[in-house]
Amino acid sequence: MTTIDFWALGPLRRVDRWVFLDDSGIDDNWLIAVEFGFAEGAVAVEAVPDDDTVSVHAATGVLTHWAGESVRLAADHPAVGLGVRWAWLLTNHQGYMDGFQIEFAFDGASIPLQFVAQASRLVEFDVTERAAAQPTEDTD
Repeated sequence: MTTIDFWALGPLRRVDRWVFLDDSGIDDNWLIAVEFGFAEGAVAVEAVPDDDTVSVHAATGVLTHWAGESVRLAADHPAVGLGVRWAWLLTNHQGYMDGFQIEFAFDGASIPLQFVAQASRLVEFDVTERAAAQPTEDTD
């Protein structure tokens, strides 16, 4: 993977979702890539079907692994207008880079997202911070 300077890309302008397309039509539950369009460039997160990993790269408008089997859908997203605070590549216990997490933030607003490759598709998770457990008083 090439290094991407997320901070230099500026605020998020659009999010496009790439879904599987076959003879029976569009399967919008089969997410294969997400493209984040920023003010100064675009980044794609794509499921790699050969080994169920993720590829994170500068977007070109054409998918690397799914070119003839996909359709691009524009998506409304609450992170539009926000910049990237952090981005992570995730590696599983077997050493495969099978996930990507990104956090969009500005002035206290934070939207962390996670994408994990599973069975040749991307599964998207909303990441939320868990409140710290509060100690309980011993009543004995």
